[in-house]
Amino acid sequence: MSERTFYRLLKKNLTVRIRCGDCTEAMTLDNFYKENRHGLDKLSECVFCFGGYDWKRGEKRRRSNWTHMIECLKSFVKRNRIRETPAETPHEMPICGNPCRKPRLRHRDMCGRVKDRASEYMGFYERVFE
Repeated sequence: MSERTFYRLLKKNLTVRIRCGDCTEAMTLDNFYKENRHGLDKLSECVFCFGGYDWKRGEKRRRSNWTHMIECLKSFVKRNRIRETPAETPHEMPICGNPCRKPRLRHRDMCGRVKDRASEYMGFYERVFE
């Protein structure tokens, strides 16, 4: 594995939202790689394992160091990625043949009052109340 592979993989994952392993702050991988260096004094320490692996001065371009950085980047993204959980929607109950679940039509024209036929003929009944 090479330097080109590392930077290609880094570029592919720059917009991935991650949570820092030390401070648990949410950020993109780009912000983490450029700005978030907890306790790393030298540039010869691996950013993704927080200084757990370092190389001698001038040996960054060695194949073994790039291999470590690529594997460490892959595991870091896999371990610290913020995964969006889909919102759970309540399941709708299916309407079956039970009359309790079927909508019943209720006549609301009189709202419980009894219509008097005699007052209708006499003109006392007003349709405003219907």
